[in-house]
Amino acid sequence: MRREARERVARGETVSLFLFSPSTRFHRVRLSPEGVWEQVGGLFGRSERSEPLFRLAGFRARVNREARRVAALRAIGES
Repeated sequence: MRREARERVARGETVSLFLFSPSTRFHRVRLSPEGVWEQVGGLFGRSERSEPLFRLAGFRARVNREARRVAALRAIGES
């Protein structure tokens, strides 16, 4: 996934990777040196401080929720 993300960034796209583990780890976001937004953390962990410590979610639902949450910030869905 990271290789494809780097290739897409090289073509001028804004790319976000959501890399979730099956845990309750808090989410962290970074912009990689290659220009890829990487959001890592637990599938059940919180992504904002105001959220509960645990949230039951399936993988697809969680990715969709996070993509909607950050869409305006990272230009998701504009290609």
